[in-house]
Amino acid sequence: MLCTCVVVSSSSHAKQDRPASCYTCPHLPTHKLSLVLTVLQTNKYFQEFFIRKIQPWCNSPFLWCDKMEAAITMDENLGRSGSFRAAMSIFGESINGRKADKNRGTVPAQENLSSEIKQLAQSGLDKLNERKAYVDKERAGAESELSRARAMAKELERQIEQTTAKATSQRSELQSMWAARTRRKGAGAPGAERDARYAEVVQELDKAKKELLRLRLEVRSAAEAKAKAERDIVASACTIQSSIRAVDEMKRRVDEANEEHVLVELARIEAERERREIEAQRGAEAERFARDIEAARARVRALQKEVSRAREMEAKLAVTNSDVEVLQAEMELVRAMEKSHAKSDEAAEDAARRKREEAQDKALLKTAESELEAAKKELETIKAGSFQFMTSMDRTRTEIMRVAEEISLLKAKEKKADAQVQQLNTKLLKAKARLEAVTAADERSKAIVSNLAAAMKQLKAETEAARMEEDLTKLEKRCVIAEAENIEKEIATTEGRIKQSVKELDAAKALEAEAMRKLRDTVESTMQARASSAARRQGTMTISRFEYEYLTGRAALVRVVADKKVAAAQAWVQALKASEKEAAARAEAAEREVREMEARAAQVAAEAEKTAAEQKELEQELYDLNAAAERDGLQCAYPRRRSSRVSATSRRSKPRRSSVSAGARNPRSPSFTIKRKRKVMPNLLKLIKDKRGGKKNTN
Repeated sequence: MLCTCVVVSSSSHAKQDRPASCYTCPHLPTHKLSLVLTVLQTNKYFQEFFIRKIQPWCNSPFLWCDKMEAAITMDENLGRSGSFRAAMSIFGESINGRKADKNRGTVPAQENLSSEIKQLAQSGLDKLNERKAYVDKERAGAESELSRARAMAKELERQIEQTTAKATSQRSELQSMWAARTRRKGAGAPGAERDARYAEVVQELDKAKKELLRLRLEVRSAAEAKAKAERDIVASACTIQSSIRAVDEMKRRVDEANEEHVLVELARIEAERERREIEAQRGAEAERFARDIEAARARVRALQKEVSRAREMEAKLAVTNSDVEVLQAEMELVRAMEKSHAKSDEAAEDAARRKREEAQDKALLKTAESELEAAKKELETIKAGSFQFMTSMDRTRTEIMRVAEEISLLKAKEKKADAQVQQLNTKLLKAKARLEAVTAADERSKAIVSNLAAAMKQLKAETEAARMEEDLTKLEKRCVIAEAENIEKEIATTEGRIKQSVKELDAAKALEAEAMRKLRDTVESTMQARASSAARRQGTMTISRFEYEYLTGRAALVRVVADKKVAAAQAWVQALKASEKEAAARAEAAEREVREMEARAAQVAAEAEKTAAEQKELEQELYDLNAAAERDGLQCAYPRRRSSRVSATSRRSKPRRSSVSAGARNPRSPSFTIKRKRKVMPNLLKLIKDKRGGKKNTN
C-alpha cells in the first residue's frame, strides 16, 4: 500500500523544497522509499506520474508499490535492508546487483523515458480526442437533422390538415353544386354551362387528389427520414459509447505502459548505480591489493637480504669452527710434546712460551666461542624471522588467492549484470517493436473498420434508396393502375352516358322522323291542294321566302352538323386510343422499373452478403492475429474478435460502385406528377355502326 502522503512539487508550481516529513508513509518505513524519493526529487516525469496516479487512488492497492515492497522484503530476507536487489521489470524478471548503504549521499543522474513512447501515447490520445470530437459533431448534426425532420413533419401535418379541410370544403361545395345542378336541371339550364362547371369541378377535384397524394408521399418520406434520423442517432450513440470505451482502454493501456516504463527506468537506474558502485569498489580494492603486493615485495626483498647476511654469517662461523678445531688439535699436540720431552730450560722457556700462547689461544678460543654463540643466536633469530617470513608469505599468498577469487567473482557478477542489462535492453527494444507493430495493426484495423463502416453505410444508404425507389415505383404503379381503373370507370360511365344519349338521340330522331313524316304529309297534302288549285288557276306554285330559306338552309345545316359530329367523334376516338396507349406504356414502364429495382435489390443483397463474408473473414484473421499476439505476451487494443494485423493492400475493403442510379443516391422528391385525366368522348362511330347494323337487321 502506498498512500498520497508522498508530496512532490511539480515544475509548473511552487519549487521550494519540501521538508523530510512530507515524504513519509504510514504503510511503509521511510528507508524503504529512499530510491522512490530520490527518483521523485530528480525526475519531473515521475513527479507528474505520481501526482496523477497515486493521489486519486488513496488507500487503494497499487501494483507498482506491491512489486517494490516485495523486492524490498526480498532484500531484507537476504540481509541487505538497504539494497534494491529485485527491481521488477515488465517481464516479471529481476536484476541482481549490489547497492550502497541507505545513507550514501550519491544521487543518480536524471533519466528520462523514451520520447518515442511519449509521442506514440500522445498521438493515440490526440487521435482519440479527434475521433470523439468528430462523433460529437456527427451527433450534433444528427440531432439538428432530427429537429428539422420533426419540424418538417409538423409542417406536413399542418398542410395535411389544411388540405383535408380544403378537400372537405370542396366536397361540400361540390355537393352543393350537384344539388344546384339537380335543381337547375328541372328549370332547363343550358347544358354547355353545366358541362363547363362540371369540368372545372372535376379539375379542381383532381388537383386536390394530386395535392393530397403528394402530401401523403411527403409525410411518408418525412416519417422515413425521421426513422432514419433516429436510427442514425442510435448508431451515433453506440459509436460514441464504443469510442468512449476505446478512449478508456487506451488511457488504461497508456497508464499501464507508464507504470511499466517507470519500473524499467527504476531498474535501469538501480542497475547503472550498482554498476558504478561495483566499478568504484573494484578500483579501490585493486589499489589496495596493489599496495599490499608492493609491501609484500619490499618485505620479501628485505628478508632475502637478511637471508644472504645469515648465510655469510654461517660461512664465517664455519671458518671460525675450523680454526678452533685446528687450535684444539695443536693444543693437544703441545700437551703431548710437553709430556714426552724432558725438562730443560729451553723446554721451560718453550713451556712458558707455550703456556702464554696457550693462554692466548684460550682467550681467542673463548672469544671465538662467544662469537660462535652470538652467531648461533643470530642464526636462530634469522631462522625464526625466516619462519615468520614464510608464514607471512603464505598468508600473503592466501590473501592474493582470495583477492583473485573475489576479483573473478566480481567480474562474473559484472558480466552477469551486463548480460541482464543487455537482455533487458533487448527485451525493451522487442517490446517497443511489438508495441509499434500492434499500434500499426491497430491503425490498420481502425482503417479497415472505418472502410467497412463506410461501405456498410453506403450499402445501407443504397438499399434504403433502392427500397424508397421501389416503394415509389410501386406507388406509381398503384397510381397508374388506379388511374387506369378510374379511366376505365370513366369510359364505362361515358359509354353509359353515350348509350343514354344515343337512346335519347334515337327517341329524338324518331320524334323528328314522326314530325318530318307529319310535315311531309302536310306538305304533300298542301302541295296536292295547291297543285289542284294551281291546276285550276295556273301552272306555278308560290311559297313564302321564310319557307324557302328554311327548306334550303335546313338541309345545309344538317349536313354541316353531321360532318362536325363525325370529325369530333373521330378525334375523340384517336384521343382515347392515344390515352390507352399511353396508359399501357406507363404500365409497361412501371413493370420494367419494378423488374430493374428487383434486380438492383438482388445485386445490393449480393454485395451485402459479399461484404458480410469479407467482414467475417477479416474478423477471423483479426482474431487469429490477436491470439498470436496473446501467445507472444502482448494484448491488442481491440477486443478478441476485432484486432489483427492485416495487410492494407489485400484486406482493405475496395470501393464499390453504386449499383443504383444518381436518383437513388440523391432521392428525388416523393411527389411526382400525375397526368390530368382526359375526358373520354363516346365512340360515336361504333355506336352509329351498331345502330345502323341493328336497323338493317330489323329491316
